Amino acid sequence: MMYSMNVFFNMNFPSNQDLLSNDASCFARQEVDKIAKMVIWELEIGSMSLSFSKNSHDIFELNMPASFSINEMISFFEPSHCIIADDAIEDAIGNGKPFDLELSLRTAKNNVIWTRFKASPVIDEYGKCVSIQGILQDIDEYKQREIVLQNSLAMANERNKRLQNFAYIVSHNLRTHTGNLQSMVEMHNHAHTEDERVAIFGHIQSVSDSLNLTVKDLEQVVRVQAEISSDKKIIKFETVFTNMLRVLSNNIDEANAAIEYDFSRCTATNYIPAYLESILQNLLTNALKYRHPHRQLVIKCHTYIKNKHIYLIFEDNGLGINMARHGNDVFGMYKTFHNNPDSQGIGLFITRNQVESLGGSIKLESVVNEGTKFTIRLT
Repeated sequence: MMYSMNVFFNMNFPSNQDLLSNDASCFARQEVDKIAKMVIWELEIGSMSLSFSKNSHDIFELNMPASFSINEMISFFEPSHCIIADDAIEDAIGNGKPFDLELSLRTAKNNVIWTRFKASPVIDEYGKCVSIQGILQDIDEYKQREIVLQNSLAMANERNKRLQNFAYIVSHNLRTHTGNLQSMVEMHNHAHTEDERVAIFGHIQSVSDSLNLTVKDLEQVVRVQAEISSDKKIIKFETVFTNMLRVLSNNIDEANAAIEYDFSRCTATNYIPAYLESILQNLLTNALKYRHPHRQLVIKCHTYIKNKHIYLIFEDNGLGINMARHGNDVFGMYKTFHNNPDSQGIGLFITRNQVESLGGSIKLESVVNEGTKFTIRLT
């Protein structure tokens, strides 16, 4: 009791000016928190009561200031991040460990935002955590920019890898052709009879034709990279697909192929028209070329939207590919997997380059003698 009296008489009562200063400081702090999109929170361990600063309703998109338990606050985080937040709180209470996390939170209005969830435990003289003081900050704008930058860097790195691979292919293939030509020319110069020179010249002509075809293929790949800057347009899938069916109508009739398509779940996309036409034409051409000889070819194509991404599914019941043996080479340049004289091994290489150059992805599933399925994420 005596201790309390001493404390009472030693207290410095604030003047009116001090009160005004405190009010101004409080107001300034609230404004800073509002601009920073930040909420201050504190968890009192003894009672497990949770308190927030006045602007708490903003970040949670509530109609009134937040008033709930720590478990209820954690439940606002996305399911996979709930576990992370819960573990961090337990670690802070049990081991006095601070945390600084970036977690995804779903607001009361069902909007998903990125937040910074940071806190430090307050430890008493016995080493026990008595409270946790922290912040919850809306960093969605910053995080979205970071994600875009990371995606751009990933695309740039992937593009560099493709360019390096392309440079290797060009170097290897052209060196092979030029080496063959050089050998043939030397043989032609050292031939002893006219018949030998005629025969060798025929080989030279064959190598020259092959070199010309290679250069044309490389021109196609270069064109893919050059067209990235082309304008995207809203394209209807059915319009492009039926146009490709008309272009390949003779091949389709010859193969007696049955073709089914359904673009009702996603009717259009914002894409480079020439790319989408080329992708569909290559997939259709491959399906027709590698059909199974003992059953009618059935081709199915449809689209859908998932997690704001547009997917194009293309599948057939053709010869299929041995993925255990050829899975790593499916999209390689000049990679062929069937004894088809028309196979050049350039179509899927170009298709992958077109899809990935616009930030998409392509996945192939295939079983020998059962068929092939392409899953293409366009956007």
